[in-house]
Amino acid sequence: MMKAAIFDVDGTILDTMPMWEGAADAYLATLGIVSDEDLNKKFLSATVETVASYMKEKFNLKQTEEEIQKGVQKVAEDFYANEAQIKDGMLDYIKSLHKKNIPMVVASSGIRVLIDSAFTRLDLHKYFKEILTGDKNSPELFEKCLEALETKPEETFVFEDGIHAIETAKKIGLKTVVVKDIQHNYEEIKKSADYTLEELL
Repeated sequence: MMKAAIFDVDGTILDTMPMWEGAADAYLATLGIVSDEDLNKKFLSATVETVASYMKEKFNLKQTEEEIQKGVQKVAEDFYANEAQIKDGMLDYIKSLHKKNIPMVVASSGIRVLIDSAFTRLDLHKYFKEILTGDKNSPELFEKCLEALETKPEETFVFEDGIHAIETAKKIGLKTVVVKDIQHNYEEIKKSADYTLEELL
């Protein structure tokens, strides 16, 4: 029985993962650097802070980690402010939970200002009690969500597209729902999750 819900943003609520797939390469291109490895997978499962730290060391960048983060953020700003759209069917589902008075929060490893920009344009803030951001490789972010929702893990459902977040959520007893996106390992994630979104619709 679902009494509360936690939603990821990128790849779950918003159709933004194709943009992020090219974000690292796009930033490096502004510096005249062509990457010889697939940085995109790192963006799909880590915070921008983590990726910035990796990029600085890997490419021996003179920019500080903060400057790298800002550079990557600039690549994404226009997209979130003007182009990012809600994934097909997700708004109707969120509205259905809202009508049932099921409290919802956002848990994202993304950049808060970008989320706010898109949510304001798409009028999504009204559905969520809080927007929380952080690293999903540790349970702290999900524990904060539970505090905000005031519910038990076993009655709280997490909607995610990433396997690392689903595995972290399961460790503290949350019910997990995988949302299909552009993941190359969707079948693997399905095995880890309790439900797929299709099963709940």
